[in-house]
Amino acid sequence: MSTVLQNTLFDRVTDPTEYYDLLPTDGRPIDLSCLPESSWGDLFSVLIDSTLDTIEQSRLDELALFLLQAADRDLPRRQLRALADHFSLLYVQALHERTKHVRKKMSVQRLNFFLRNILDTQVPTVPGASETKLRHLCPWDWTIQEETEIYVVSGRPNLVVLRGGAETDLHLGLPTQVDVIDEGLFSIGSYYSDGGYRFSNRGAEFVPHDAPIILQFRFDGREWFLDSRGRLMDGSSGKVLCVAPTSHVTRARRFGRMLYVMDWTVASIIHTFDLVQQSWQTRSTPGVFLPNDLLRLDDDLYVVDKQQGHLFKFDPEFRPVDRQCGLGRGPGRLFDPIAIHASSDGTRLQIMNWVPGSIVSVPRF
Repeated sequence: MSTVLQNTLFDRVTDPTEYYDLLPTDGRPIDLSCLPESSWGDLFSVLIDSTLDTIEQSRLDELALFLLQAADRDLPRRQLRALADHFSLLYVQALHERTKHVRKKMSVQRLNFFLRNILDTQVPTVPGASETKLRHLCPWDWTIQEETEIYVVSGRPNLVVLRGGAETDLHLGLPTQVDVIDEGLFSIGSYYSDGGYRFSNRGAEFVPHDAPIILQFRFDGREWFLDSRGRLMDGSSGKVLCVAPTSHVTRARRFGRMLYVMDWTVASIIHTFDLVQQSWQTRSTPGVFLPNDLLRLDDDLYVVDKQQGHLFKFDPEFRPVDRQCGLGRGPGRLFDPIAIHASSDGTRLQIMNWVPGSIVSVPRF
């Protein structure tokens, strides 16, 4: 097992596909020449009231080194959670403000993962949980329809299609999600590149637009699409039908008549749109900082949180019901969960982890 060196720990800040792939419970030894001198109490007192403007990068680096050797220490859980929550809110603020403090933003996010990993070491393993490792780098989403599997991944190519034992690799802008439009027809959505794609057995068709298209779908005999600015549009005419309560749509899913819209620049919020009543509502998500994705099964809502290793269950009115899992690696553990889907028979919940590139499966609860 390689030793964590200070230069490799802090020099990869421009590559998120590598920077976040480290946890205290990995058990990697630390280079003794770079161990921190400060105590937990000193670091906590300095950082708990910090802002992105006032925080010192050296203190963040020192805390990272401290936590990497503290997985088995008896640290105050209330303080660990308070600092993780504080860093989560700083991260959301950084996304909202598009901060110039990129290294600080990435540092507080990694420290949030470190803190929650330590907090969740005693969380019991979910009975019946399993994990499938993917060979794709930092995956964003996937879907399976009969003989077709589609994976949205990072790097080049960024769309991998498996069908009938054959693999097709494509590069389609900067995709971040895939959704079924109809049998054999898929929406390839993006938060980062203008336009979108429709994919079928005839190949990929580009849909031009002046902003990223998050989601394309059919409902009530009409073609619709939602863009990253929150504009819900007629897919045939391009007419704006209505506008969401947010201009920063990062992910959206449709289940029946309901559209669920997520915004990673505001904490603990999901917007819903009733396609029949043509009405928007803004819902709070108690306990969830950044809703990365949502699944609806019957009257159960399941939400994954980018900041935590928990899978949250809500009722249709977003009242909390239960939660499972913890932050880490392996079966029943979540690490930057990015997407959630149900198994074909609806008995299992499948969660894709962005950092380690895996799909964790747990029984429906």
